[in-house]
Amino acid sequence: MSGQEFYLYILHSNLINFLIVLSTIIFVFKKFKLGKIIDSIAEDIKTNVKSSSEAVEDALIEYKKTKKESRGLDEKKNKIIENAKSIIENLKEANLEKIEEKQNIMAQNAEKLMKSYKSRKIQKTAEKIQQAVYTLSLNATKELMNDDIQKQSIMNALDEFDNLKGVL
Repeated sequence: MSGQEFYLYILHSNLINFLIVLSTIIFVFKKFKLGKIIDSIAEDIKTNVKSSSEAVEDALIEYKKTKKESRGLDEKKNKIIENAKSIIENLKEANLEKIEEKQNIMAQNAEKLMKSYKSRKIQKTAEKIQQAVYTLSLNATKELMNDDIQKQSIMNALDEFDNLKGVL
């Protein structure tokens, strides 16, 4: 066998081997229905790609919404801060009014208390003065009156007592 024949022999034998392998693959492919399996795998891949693209679209929509909402966040934050400041200012004014009102009430109560205290002191002083005047006048009357004048005064008082209605 020459070198050329040998190469032809190998070539023919490889061609035969190739045809055998190819026919075996076709037989296995048909027998085990690999086409349907490959089609179902391809369909799963398509479904996954579609669901992934839908998820990407949904994510983009959410991103755009969030971006639009985040634009207004600074304004909302500033509004909330302004509202809080105005509420604080209103509470401060309301509390100042209440404090002033309570101070006025306390001042009025203190004034009433001082007037009451002053009138009690005046009344006690007046009572002491009346007691002193009564004692002095009694002493002076006793010294001025002699027995006849005292008897005459008692008689006048008894006459007056008799003249009163409802008395025997």
